[in-house]
Amino acid sequence: FGVTMRDDKADVALDKASKAADTIIAAVKKAGVDDKDVQTQNISVYPEYANQIEGKTPAITGYTATISVRATIRDIEAIGDVIAAGSGAGANELSGPTFGLSDKAPARDAAIEDAIDDAKHRAEVMAKAAGKSLGAILAVTETGTTAVPLYSQGAYDAAEALRSSVPIEPGQLDVTANVTVVFELK
Repeated sequence: FGVTMRDDKADVALDKASKAADTIIAAVKKAGVDDKDVQTQNISVYPEYANQIEGKTPAITGYTATISVRATIRDIEAIGDVIAAGSGAGANELSGPTFGLSDKAPARDAAIEDAIDDAKHRAEVMAKAAGKSLGAILAVTETGTTAVPLYSQGAYDAAEALRSSVPIEPGQLDVTANVTVVFELK
């Protein structure tokens, strides 16, 4: 959630943005976001200039202050309500949501197991095509795991509840793993 305010004075613009950010923070907390899950992401104040006329120094016409706050929402059913609360409290800039897993380990582990199974299957096909048979695994290296969430049917059911405030569709996301497996050929 972000708020941008303008004023002729930098400190007044920042004060206006600060008060608006406080209101937004209070609203998202009231909507169910824990204190630990609210974080200031950016504060900026910068001058605005009149159109520059060739040969003249540009004149400052005012200042813009921006404050951005990130809210981590752990209950997918609350996303729409939290967005509506932040927007209703004065946020004039919104981005997200970005979906993530709070515990990536089980999905990452499953992706690695699937990648090794796939590597074994492909190695068996290649060995057979070469007139050989597959031997023991000699080495395994994980070359990268991308952990983006997989949602259960409950998340899709929650999308219907989200429609009451702000429409959010969690969609289908994947967790992928890349492995290099070296097999013995017989």
